[in-house]
Amino acid sequence: MHRLLTTTLLVALGSFSLAPLSAHARSLEYVVKLAGAAVGEMRHIDTDGDGAPDKEANCFDVPLTDPNTGLTVGTGSDCLSDLEVLNENDAGCNSADSLVGCAVRLIDTTIFEFDDGTLVSQGPVSIPVVLDEVSPGAGITHITGSFPVENNILYGTGRFEGGTGSVRLSGGVDMSETVSDNEIIFDCFFALHVNR
Repeated sequence: MHRLLTTTLLVALGSFSLAPLSAHARSLEYVVKLAGAAVGEMRHIDTDGDGAPDKEANCFDVPLTDPNTGLTVGTGSDCLSDLEVLNENDAGCNSADSLVGCAVRLIDTTIFEFDDGTLVSQGPVSIPVVLDEVSPGAGITHITGSFPVENNILYGTGRFEGGTGSVRLSGGVDMSETVSDNEIIFDCFFALHVNR
C-alpha cells in the first residue's frame, strides 16, 4: 500500500528534475522527499530575501532526496514558528510533557537548498494526530499537510531567482520527542511548482 501511494503521488505530481519540463516551459515541477531525524535549533531566518534575518523559528535540517532514485539532491531546513496546540484539554493530550495525542498547527518556513539555488516557502500547516496505525512500526504520531491556494514561495536564488508559485506538503512525522528533546523524525513529500 505504501509503495502504491508513493507511486501514485509521483505520477500525479511529477518527479524531481533539475531540467525544465520542456524547452519552452515557463514553470518547473519538482517532488522532493524530506526524511530523517533532526534536533531543532532556534534561528533568525530571512523570509523576504534581502539577506537580513527577520523571523525567529525552530529549524530542523534534513536531507532532501529524489523519491525516484533515493539520491540526495540538497538539504531542507524546516523552520517552525507560531506553534499552537489545538486540543490540549482533550484526554490523551498533555502538551506540557509530549505532543503525542495533541493536534497542532503552525507556520512552516521551508528552505530548500540545491546545488544551483535556494527556494524559500512559507505557509500554515495542519498537524492532526494519527487516528489509526497507518504504517506498522513506522512510529508516525502526526500527519502533516499544507494545501496552498495562492503563491506561498517567498523568494529564490540562483536557478530560482524571481520564481513564484506554490509548495504543497504531504507527509507524516514522529513528534514523541519534540517537547523533551526538540527532535522530530520527518517522512514528508514536498511538491514544488515554480513559475519563472
